[in-house]
Amino acid sequence: STGICEGKQSLLVEIKHLVSCIERESQFMDHLEEQMSKYLRRIPYSQSILSIKGIGEVTVAGLIGEVGDFMQYRRIPEIMKLAGLEPKMTFFEPLVQ
Repeated sequence: STGICEGKQSLLVEIKHLVSCIERESQFMDHLEEQMSKYLRRIPYSQSILSIKGIGEVTVAGLIGEVGDFMQYRRIPEIMKLAGLEPKMTFFEPLVQ
């Protein structure tokens, strides 16, 4: 084989270390996701949000984390306002060039 042979051992040690770090972080992420699932099961309306196609637990947890308790809002426009949406319908005329 040709090429540089010096440092192979230290490279292997570094690669093993990096693989170990990745495995540890992966296990930590799995643990966090388990905890998140556990907490979401305690929130009654989280299952309704999870029933929306394409919405997963991470998204729901983030949404609830940002919005807070959805039960504190009496009307949908209050939640829409948090998202920066205007609660009234607006129609735009097509642009003519």
